[in-house]
Formats: sequence, structure tokens, C-alpha cells
Amino acid sequence: MKELKIITHDGKFHADEVCAIATLNILYPKIQIIRTRDESLFSSADFIVDIGRKFSPKKNYFDHHQLNFKEIRENGIPYASFGLIWKYFGKKLIENEKEFLEFDKKIVQFIDGYDSGSEIIKDNLQIFSLSRIIANFNPIIEKNENGDECFLKAVNFVKQILERTIEKYNLISESRKIIEEEIKKTKKNYLILPREGLNWEKTLLDYPHFKFVIFPTPVEWKSYGVFKNEFSFERRKDFPKNWAGLEKNELEKASGVKGAIFCHKKRFICTANSKEAIIELTKKAIGVKNED
Repeated sequence: MKELKIITHDGKFHADEVCAIATLNILYPKIQIIRTRDESLFSSADFIVDIGRKFSPKKNYFDHHQLNFKEIRENGIPYASFGLIWKYFGKKLIENEKEFLEFDKKIVQFIDGYDSGSEIIKDNLQIFSLSRIIANFNPIIEKNENGDECFLKAVNFVKQILERTIEKYNLISESRKIIEEEIKKTKKNYLILPREGLNWEKTLLDYPHFKFVIFPTPVEWKSYGVFKNEFSFERRKDFPKNWAGLEKNELEKASGVKGAIFCHKKRFICTANSKEAIIELTKKAIGVKNED
């Protein structure tokens, strides 16, 4: 594969072009990045990202700063460079349509919105987001750092994050199939899975009758309360209030279940040393009315 030349702007860099170029670098391992505003160099580039005031996927122009740029999502979040690259090349990395769109929703849109000045967070909580992390890669003037070197460090850092996240998203479909096979086997209001690491959090949102999910780990069995919705930490059911924060003997005494190990103080998880014990803990929790 030949080396591809990617041109982006010099000066201060932002998360959208860093993520866009990192995505292209996953697809095309051999790339040369040129940071410049010299338009005479543009004709020699394979991709022009976040500069040039042109958007033309056929010619690999991916800028969003021009006044006539009108690419915007249905939810009102405009496309920035990362979103444009993901829209036209992301399917090569995540083929499943649902997960491709979910990746855009959960990962790409926040970066695009931040770059476009969209009000995504509507309270005064300042999140140390990926955009802010990338911003910290910009040169420290007092240290006389080289901007291009800092940019490459940011791209390599983000590339690792995106590669790992894309790999996880590509496994979600397989995970969902395993979970749905287990769902077919039970009429209970708790679900037992064959192993940890399956993407039950999102899958079980579509099955409102399940209160808890149980699965083994190498050292113990766990039972988690299922989320009410994807935007809240609130669960459909909590473990009993008098179990909160207890461990081992204290939890065994409070619950009446031998083999109980731990109940989180927020009551969303319990652990036990056997499948039988964790099922018993879960059944008892389901039988208790919701407590404040």
C-alpha cells in the first residue's frame, strides 16, 4: 500500500481533526501528515482534512468551516471533520449498521458538537472529555515544544483509543446474539449469562421485565441491577437497603444466604462464592419492595 498524504491546518489543533486523521490512519497505516495553510500544496494531497473550505467526499475534501456547509444530523448536531470521515469511511471499520450509528452517537457526535460550539451538556458540570484531553497535547509555549511533534503524539494516542473502541463495538453484535439466546431459555425476571464481558447493559434495555443479570467471573459470581435507561445510573431494582456496604459474615447474616461476599453501598451489585448463592441473593432482592 502506498503512503497517503494528508493535509490539515497548522497552529493549534483540535479533537475533530486529530480524531479524523487517527481514523484514517487505522484504515491506511502508511500516511504522511502535512500541517500547513499553503494552498499550493493541496493538489498533491490524497486527503484534505479540516482546512480548504471545501466539502467533497469524491475528492476527499473534508472541511466544515465554509459558510455554505450544511451537513447536520437529525438531532441538530453539525458534522465536523471527525464526523465526516466517520460518515464516509467508518463502515469499513464497523460494518454493522446499528453499531456504526451507535459509535457516531456515543463517540463522534460529542467531538463534533464540542468543535462546532453545540450545547451538549446543559449544566455546570465540566467533563474532562476526550476533546479536552486532546487539547492538552497542544504545545506548552514555555517549553518551546514543536507543534507538529505534539500533533503526532495526539494522533497516535487517539488512534489507540479508537482502535480499541472500534474492536469493542464490533463484538457487540456477537455479544447480543449470545444474550438473546439465553433470554429464550428463561421466563424468570433475572437473567443468567455464561460469562462476564457480554454487553448486557444495552441489550437488556429492550427487555423491561429483567431486574438483575447474573454471571460468573474467575473468582466469584456477580449479580447486577439492570439499568432503567441508557442515560441514568438508576436501576430497575436495587438490593435491599439493610445489605448496603456489608461483606462476608455480616452480609450472610443480614441476607440469610451462606456464601454471600459483598453488597455495594449503592446496592446495584452483589457477589457470592457460588451460582446457587448468587441466585438466592437475587431472588430475595426481587422479593423486597423498592426502598428509598
